[in-house]
Amino acid sequence: MTPFNFIFLTFALCVKPANAEMQSAHPIMSQEYEKKVDYSLLKDDKLRIYFCGTGNPQLTMQDIRKPACLAILTKDDFFVIDAGEGTSQTLAALGLPYASIDKAFMTHWHSDHMAGLAALINNTWKDGRKTPFLVYGPYGVEQVVNGLNQAYSLDNLYRGINSSNVLDLSIGGGVPKLIDQKEVPTKVYEKGNIELSAFVVDHAPVYPAVGYSLKYKDCHIVISGDTKVVETLADASKSADVLINEALSDAIIEESIAKFKAKPDVPEATEQLDISITEDLESYHSGTYALAKMAEKAKVKKLFLTHLVPAIFNTTEDKARFTKNMDQYYKGPITVVDDGDSLVIESDGKGCKVQYISSQKLSESKS
Repeated sequence: MTPFNFIFLTFALCVKPANAEMQSAHPIMSQEYEKKVDYSLLKDDKLRIYFCGTGNPQLTMQDIRKPACLAILTKDDFFVIDAGEGTSQTLAALGLPYASIDKAFMTHWHSDHMAGLAALINNTWKDGRKTPFLVYGPYGVEQVVNGLNQAYSLDNLYRGINSSNVLDLSIGGGVPKLIDQKEVPTKVYEKGNIELSAFVVDHAPVYPAVGYSLKYKDCHIVISGDTKVVETLADASKSADVLINEALSDAIIEESIAKFKAKPDVPEATEQLDISITEDLESYHSGTYALAKMAEKAKVKKLFLTHLVPAIFNTTEDKARFTKNMDQYYKGPITVVDDGDSLVIESDGKGCKVQYISSQKLSESKS
């Protein structure tokens, strides 16, 4: 580090916000153009779950389905489970108070689940976050978070110096919080009516990987993370009001393999390799048939499919094709969600009420 940089770094680290109530100042002239942020959601006791990324690493489909992201919002609390690329943009586009997010709970360290994490930490800080950003995750969380902090250290320094003493550099980065993986759901976070527990899943060769069990008053919500259907997921999902699960469409795989085999001009070696790669996906993702059978046996009340493999278009036809034959094994409602969809969950002590709001309905209500 040069003496020049050392001087400025020392200066910046000593700077404290001049006004703790101020957010980082947006240019006055841009205020009339910015999307209105609904801060009232932070005063509402309902639990809201936003699907901020329902796709997978398939880059050519990410204009329709961003990579994995789930956002949880309730009274005075807002956090994400996974933060794929585009997380910040999606949350801001929904008009959510994203600068209030100060926690992320990560399921594993595939890029499509974490590529938006650094931007989320940075954006919440420069746009008003006043508390440290905690990143909970399985083994590897220190390596990832410390690396992101190093990558963004110069940006934080420059913005801190240029913020009229508003930005606090001591909270510009993330703080790693290691989750000790357990076979049974083990509490990792609790605040107000929210209790979040982590449990081990199977996404081999990725290890470790976790899912999350969320309790809100009398409601039980399970988030699978990336995993094949395994006993730990089934046990965590018993009698769940909501299961939000990644899904690989068995029906589309069967259909695609049949079409591929019917092509006369494909060399046999290429055919076998492509089929093997396709079938291998089921060794570390939740096939829709196995998932439906598990949900039925576990008495899951509502099943929501996300992290779709393959990433499909937002059409009724594609969704029906994706879930084909699942109703033979699971008799409850199945919903294939889109980016921007949300759940509103309430409990009056006599049961759990779950309302699904599609992004189409949401956009119509705001127009």
